[in-house]
Amino acid sequence: MKKRIEPVKFDGEVKDALIFLEDSFRSPKEKVRLAKKKERQASRKGRRAFYDLDPEVIVDIQELAVANQTTASQVAGLALRMLLAAQRDGELDLAPYKVRIDHSPRYRYLLREN
Repeated sequence: MKKRIEPVKFDGEVKDALIFLEDSFRSPKEKVRLAKKKERQASRKGRRAFYDLDPEVIVDIQELAVANQTTASQVAGLALRMLLAAQRDGELDLAPYKVRIDHSPRYRYLLREN
């Protein structure tokens, strides 16, 4: 039986020293690249959402994006805006797609295609 190796936990000062040491080995170009990456991630904060989608839907969105030379995020965002507009304008009723569930304390329905 293999012995399980537990991750090492450092206190704050040791962790800071290790980060400083690691940064000292980075080239100036690498530091700029990482700073830009961190800035991009920070700018996305509050603008990202994660949804559980069927793999077929993901592939269809990706294929549509490639065919239109844009990103999957742009295609999905447009599709969601169109869905919300149709629902708001009374062109879409979700009632026919509702399936009652009893095993969730939080939700009463799943939405399924007929």
